[in-house]
Amino acid sequence: MKTILHIELQPSTTVMAGGFLIALIIVVTLIPSIIKYALKFNLVDMPDERKVHQIPTPRFGGLAIFLGAFLLTAIVATTLNNTLMMQLLTLLFLVFILGITDDKASLKAHFKFGVQIIIATAMVALGFRIESLHGIMGIEALPLAVQYPLSILIIVGLTNAFNLIDGIDGLAGGLALINSLIFAYLFYTLGKPFFALFSVSLAGASLGFLFFNFKNAKIFMGDGGSLFIGFSMAILGIAFLKYMPQAPALTEMRNVSLVFSLMLVPVYDTVRVFTERIIQGKSPFHPDKTHIHHLLLKSGFNPTKAVFILYFTNLLLAYTAVHLDGMMLVYSFIILSLMSGLLSEWLNLKIWLMSEKKKESIKKQLLDISKTNQLFIRNHNSLLQ
Repeated sequence: MKTILHIELQPSTTVMAGGFLIALIIVVTLIPSIIKYALKFNLVDMPDERKVHQIPTPRFGGLAIFLGAFLLTAIVATTLNNTLMMQLLTLLFLVFILGITDDKASLKAHFKFGVQIIIATAMVALGFRIESLHGIMGIEALPLAVQYPLSILIIVGLTNAFNLIDGIDGLAGGLALINSLIFAYLFYTLGKPFFALFSVSLAGASLGFLFFNFKNAKIFMGDGGSLFIGFSMAILGIAFLKYMPQAPALTEMRNVSLVFSLMLVPVYDTVRVFTERIIQGKSPFHPDKTHIHHLLLKSGFNPTKAVFILYFTNLLLAYTAVHLDGMMLVYSFIILSLMSGLLSEWLNLKIWLMSEKKKESIKKQLLDISKTNQLFIRNHNSLLQ
């Protein structure tokens, strides 16, 4: 029985399409019921000055994303007794539980980070960690004492970066769809069926969620969904680097650049926002409206256009990473980071120019009012005379 299942699990278009469709159907079937019960029990995200939405909107869409992405891979991994995959899925389950508990009870930040660090440490202990800098600053293999803290920092950072980018309808779900499809293809070509199946299931779950979240969202994924997606991206990225075949140095650098590019939109935005807050003397966790999606909205783009700009940016970065052949990794990272920075700085410039134009318009209006008042006074005085 196990042999038959193993054969069926070999990377194939049938397996990939089946995983995608099953996840999609699970999510599309579950979400209407989740919306119904969330409204019934007032489990909604209330609007405030930091948020874009204007009406109370059900949370817990992450439950559907989790089940859609998780179930099939978990069933197959359990049936085939794949211990490593079951352990990774257990960690994903714990991250999801942490997120959905936060959606319900608003956990303290230090507690959430503490739990994430413990889960990330367990992932690193399973062998999924950054073992090399691939020639950056002349460093190849890292000592174990560096691998652990560096990997934990990256895993926790990625998890929360995807959580923080979830600010407008369709953004986090769309980025998850794009990245998981790319990872599905990468693991398909590597012959890693479990990771390919999980990737394509996450893609199907993300697409199913977007049907209800893309525009005028009927439901949000909440922290349960965004933390789950972020941790999934960390697992898939590190797993790809771990399992990529021995290849010429140029191919290896291209693969590392590709993984870096897939994480860059949320990561660069998080680093930029945290840096700006620290420079201004604020806590890096102080909430505000300075994320990239907020800048897009402030600069005049509607939410749909803003989302598509960030989708395009994500794809452009991946395309560029693949085509940076023959370039040292550190230079690839710099070019990709500069591309990300160019978008945010262009938006900041546009917002500043709009602000200056608005100031000039207000000054002109005030000057016109002043001239009108002066004319009125002169006419009034002449009539009195």
